[in-house]
Amino acid sequence: MPFNRTSSRVAIGLFAILLASPTFGQGPLGFQIFAPADVSTYGGAIEPNEGYFFQFDGLYWSVSPPKTSYVGLAPPAKREVNYGPNVIDRVDQYSTLNTSQIKDQFSPGNRFEFGRVEDRNGWFVSIYQIRDQEQDATIPAANVVFNDPPFGPADPVTLQQQAYLWGPVGTGVNGNLPVTLYDVLMNHSIDTWGVELMYLHRMRTCHNGGTFELFGGARYLEFNDTFGIQAGADPGGTVPSFLAGSSWESVAENHVVGPEVGLRWFKKQGRWTLSTEGRFMAGLNCQNIHEQVNLGPNLSPGSHTTFYPTVLGPTTATYSANAREFSPVIELRLEGRYQITRAISFHAGWTGVWMDNIARGSGTIDYSMPAMGIDMSRNREDLLMNGLTLGFDVNR
Repeated sequence: MPFNRTSSRVAIGLFAILLASPTFGQGPLGFQIFAPADVSTYGGAIEPNEGYFFQFDGLYWSVSPPKTSYVGLAPPAKREVNYGPNVIDRVDQYSTLNTSQIKDQFSPGNRFEFGRVEDRNGWFVSIYQIRDQEQDATIPAANVVFNDPPFGPADPVTLQQQAYLWGPVGTGVNGNLPVTLYDVLMNHSIDTWGVELMYLHRMRTCHNGGTFELFGGARYLEFNDTFGIQAGADPGGTVPSFLAGSSWESVAENHVVGPEVGLRWFKKQGRWTLSTEGRFMAGLNCQNIHEQVNLGPNLSPGSHTTFYPTVLGPTTATYSANAREFSPVIELRLEGRYQITRAISFHAGWTGVWMDNIARGSGTIDYSMPAMGIDMSRNREDLLMNGLTLGFDVNR
């Protein structure tokens, strides 16, 4: 996304403009960035800074993996297949590959916040992004059970009806063909970013030194999840892998937008400031699901080769689907801040963001013959992003 690629530069550029502009009477040039820190409590609690502020956070966050989904129909779904013309050659085949190999992993990112507070009222903008996460796994072999309803006459020997995954299993005998993929590459990737525009009201500092800030406004959050499968070449053998070279990819885009409210409490003691805050967004999730399928690029329908489908040929398809879901978002932050000068502080903390009704790529694939498709019945998963933050702020 263009905004995702440029948000860091935009935030830094805006802050540079604030620093460089002498026309802001209460701007950064007026709060003496490198003046000694004021830690005196004479006359009561230390009052919070006002004027323009800027905060940078380096992020080290993880994103929870998608719920476990099978590549194919999930057990106990099974399919009786034939490895030969005789009854003793029939076995029940189950899907053997799932997404449990996808784990949560930590990735770096950044967050920028800048705004202005004057007479206990103000505004601020917050922008975050996490560097794209990607995981790959290679599986030597995997059975895949497709939904393959019969549509033709039954073979007189196997008594199995013609379907897409149906073909010769012996001389003059047809049956359900086993589906096994070899050297399977499973890929999963995530990219996410967001922006907030908030109005802020700061309440008067309490006698114990604590201060509350109320804020409300609008938030946009984007979370994109991609899942793909690539099958390797046929290794050769008695039973060929007729879907060798097949691939499919599902991209689930989540565009969450809505109103947001929040509450922040902080207290300063000497050079140290402790803060905690929570935010809630009632989000509308505009989901866009895109899927590309390439099945059996090496098939030749009607060839009647043993263990090759009679009807199924090379199949390519592209699908798109849309949905609207309510996706609440809850964010919690805990921070500790140490003041270096009057305006500059360093801080560290933890942030957790929980979202519900999010579509994930691996959960929206319909494993049906002849060209697969999109399954929108599993487009509502919850997820958690959380991790450490470390950075600095100016006049916060």
